[in-house]
Amino acid sequence: MFEVFILKIENPWCFWGYIKGGGSIVKNEMEYKELQSEMNLFYNKFHRNVDDIKPSVLEEGQVCAVYCQEMKSWCRAVVKAIISCTDYFLAECFLVDYARSVPVKTDRICVALESFMRLPYRAMKFRLYGTKPVTLRVDYFNDSAAIVPANRWDIAAIHYFQNLLNATTMVEAKLCAVEEDSFDVDLYVTIKEEKICVNDDLVAKKFAVYEALNSTTISAVEDQKRETPLSLEPLSEEINPALVLWPMLLQAKETKAFETCASASDDVKKTTCNNLQETDLASEETESVSGCSIFHKGLKLKICKNLKII
Repeated sequence: MFEVFILKIENPWCFWGYIKGGGSIVKNEMEYKELQSEMNLFYNKFHRNVDDIKPSVLEEGQVCAVYCQEMKSWCRAVVKAIISCTDYFLAECFLVDYARSVPVKTDRICVALESFMRLPYRAMKFRLYGTKPVTLRVDYFNDSAAIVPANRWDIAAIHYFQNLLNATTMVEAKLCAVEEDSFDVDLYVTIKEEKICVNDDLVAKKFAVYEALNSTTISAVEDQKRETPLSLEPLSEEINPALVLWPMLLQAKETKAFETCASASDDVKKTTCNNLQETDLASEETESVSGCSIFHKGLKLKICKNLKII
């Protein structure tokens, strides 16, 4: 069982959050804030002047760094779609740390350096395990009605689910299976010091029914539980740290995008380090006026060191 902070709710089969707590995989909030600060310092200084940090090709599924106008910050993202406008292009980008989809102009998209991929994507997609939505089927010929399984959640069920999560003081989850692009969980909420299983509550309120599982499915689920990266065991060096909290099948899908990103960032490392060193003396004079020269210079050297190590 692990505690979850909910970021975005679409329906009981699609809601996003991140794991709260410590451990060798789950990083604390300060590490993400430090990563964000480093990205802002780097991209704000170089994205206009260094062509090497611009992606040569922009494709769907590509991992990149984008400037989010709403947050006034550079963020890690995955390109979901390319939109052609009258005299420019927009990219629909999914912010992997915040579970948001935002439109971004292509001139505000840069290569995601490997040094900025050292932390796992914070946003994780969850789905209620073993539940299936229902709908009311009316038989006019026999003048009868019955609640039957459906393939989509109705508005009442979604609103009830959202209200349940918004009213809780704590959300906890128990991993049950790993699907293609999400983690299937038993979800528990605490409301007025009472712990409620959301899966069971939706069934009890007639918003869902239990989904039957055959023996083959149950066996596969047990295998996934043993292999899941959410066990908080030490990481294997072969696993990309940014993808460790995403489902295993999704890791395979994103591998190609990361290979492209890694190849492009190789060319950036030398240029970036050289530019950082060349501008060190000039920027030191300006920074000393505000009393911040030590901090900024130290952060530049830290970024440069990380790039050289990779």
